[in-house]
Amino acid sequence: MTEDKRFIEVSFPIKEVGEESAREKYIRRGNISAIHIWWARKPLSVSRATNYASLISAPKNIEEWKETRKFIIELSKWDNSLKKSIINKARENILIYFKGSPPKVLDPFGGGGSIPLEAARLGCETYSNDYNPISVFIQKATLEYPKNFELRQEWGELNLQRSNKLFSDVHKWARIILENVSKEIQQYYPKDSDNSIPVGYIWSRTVICQNPSCCVEIPLIRQFWLSKRVNNVALYMYTENKKILFKIIGDAYESFPSNYNPSKGTIEKAIVTCPVCGNVIDDKELRKIFQDGKSSQKMIAVVLQSNKSGKKFRIATENDLETYKKVKSNLESKRKLFLDRYGIDPIPDELIPTPCHDVDRPPMYGMLRWGDLFNDRQKLALIKFTEEILEIYPIMSNEYKDKLYVNTIYNILNLALDKLIMFSSSNCTWKPTTTQVISAFLGRQAIPMTWDYF
Repeated sequence: MTEDKRFIEVSFPIKEVGEESAREKYIRRGNISAIHIWWARKPLSVSRATNYASLISAPKNIEEWKETRKFIIELSKWDNSLKKSIINKARENILIYFKGSPPKVLDPFGGGGSIPLEAARLGCETYSNDYNPISVFIQKATLEYPKNFELRQEWGELNLQRSNKLFSDVHKWARIILENVSKEIQQYYPKDSDNSIPVGYIWSRTVICQNPSCCVEIPLIRQFWLSKRVNNVALYMYTENKKILFKIIGDAYESFPSNYNPSKGTIEKAIVTCPVCGNVIDDKELRKIFQDGKSSQKMIAVVLQSNKSGKKFRIATENDLETYKKVKSNLESKRKLFLDRYGIDPIPDELIPTPCHDVDRPPMYGMLRWGDLFNDRQKLALIKFTEEILEIYPIMSNEYKDKLYVNTIYNILNLALDKLIMFSSSNCTWKPTTTQVISAFLGRQAIPMTWDYF
């Protein structure tokens, strides 16, 4: 019996492919990891390289080993993932080994779809499965939907242009949804007098200092930096009439006071230090305060986008607070209408599982239900987006005869909504090094407690 050894059984460029996979981690545009979070997602570079190395024969001599090893390194590079010359050569080599017939590849636990995607890219007859419905949904969006609706050719005014009908139609309906939502909720995101648009609002959870002679409302803030990307900008906390107030300091604002360290906040590892009297609230006492409903929250600052100067910051005003208060009445009516129409509460009221507090921390601080992870303005916006997606389905059904195509667009729009939810909760924080919002849901397999949020 002839021994059938594959290349991966005798050699593999682990170091070089590992370096490519580390680089891929920071590539979001065009990466399937941006479709939906999946905890055990394998890098495409590793999946592509290991698939290929598993589908070609072991080298017969040192020269063949060197050549194949070099090719696998090139194949694993992100920039080569769509390079026809590289991919076609890989396909040809696989077909040679399998005598002209594409091999069948099965991934019984497909997860995020990296291995089946790369197997399909290499020309294999690919099958994938998973018992988790989220995984199945991700794989449909990754593997099935693009394959069902291939690129089509359209004549432009002068040149033949290649366009993707599915992409164009998803973009079309997403834009319609965004316009409809904006008309209703833009009143709760008012522009400044110079037409700067609010990107978002920086909030802080607050507790009362437990020192009877102090009793100041303490904002729980990890650090005070607003921007460390181009300009150094930070919040500066000061006391006036037994109230903690803020101002913005740094480039284009007031100068930094000497010896001021914006990296040191009022809370670290769930231990609070009062900035006025120095009293300490330990983690156990802090949890009890939250569980007893004695915590609150405060809008600290507004992040704005200006056409002239890019992102800028200002302290939240009474007008900002009044605008936020107006949300509540609209939220309740919108919630009731949604419930009456669709028979389901649009705000998730299921309990957050609590078997392991080290993983899911919000219930430790009185946030018992999933809906507690969102403030009123976030809830209103997300309900409106959900409502628009539901309402647009029958309109799309009238426009397209193919029900599968309608469902595909609808499902992709819901994936976009899911991504929006991940970046629209009180578990999102402001990242000063990139001046962007980051979602706590993306960091690890856990739901941490956030003290200041965006």
